[in-house]
Amino acid sequence: MSAQLFTPIQRNDRQRGATLAMLVYDEIKNAIVSGRIKPGEWLPVQRNMEALLQVSRPPIREALTKLQGEGLLTAEMGRGLKVADVFEEAIASPLSQLMVSNPQVRLDILEFRRLLEGAAAFYAAQRSTSKEHKRLRELYQRLKWAYTEGTLLDAAKADARYHLGIIEAAHNQAILSVMSGFYTILQDSVLDAADTIRRDKQNWDETDRHHRQLLETIISGDAEQAQRLACEHLTFLYSRLSIAQPVLP
Repeated sequence: MSAQLFTPIQRNDRQRGATLAMLVYDEIKNAIVSGRIKPGEWLPVQRNMEALLQVSRPPIREALTKLQGEGLLTAEMGRGLKVADVFEEAIASPLSQLMVSNPQVRLDILEFRRLLEGAAAFYAAQRSTSKEHKRLRELYQRLKWAYTEGTLLDAAKADARYHLGIIEAAHNQAILSVMSGFYTILQDSVLDAADTIRRDKQNWDETDRHHRQLLETIISGDAEQAQRLACEHLTFLYSRLSIAQPVLP
């Protein structure tokens, strides 16, 4: 993991009345909530965290114990501490089961995505950096390759990663936290759409146009247009899946 994973605890932070352990706790928790450390990823060993946070080991140990007690971290013998997938266990896993037993839920998830991803596209157009623009271009090219030359699973993974890249570029920790935890469901949702899209060249051409225009609009900084395009894209997917799977009244 890179040195940018945590922000070193500054001297002026230590003068606010909070204990050093609480400041360390806040920094690690913020890294988890913001998605800098994702569910299932391992934390650096404590000696490396000392260097990253620029504090001694006792407050780090105290902060980690508190985070474990809250269920945000889990320990594995011989491996260390990793971020618990609380969202996956509480929400994503039951939703995955519902997607199998009730096909209507697949369409409900697209409606949910339309709400959050429309907002994410809006903020990405306002807040994304040139470095993130380069990253989104790379994700788009990988997406095109996956749909035209890769497997169905390649296409689903690349599509989900492209959309998550836009969410990351929005710099909204609440949206990122929800959608990062929702990643398995996002990939399953995209897998449904990818199967439908690949069967019909017109569907693929339209989907590719959506992805390309959304990318260009985010880079241009037109927030309202980016939001509209993101919503139109998911509305299109909803309509394609509704044809294959009739919507319940």
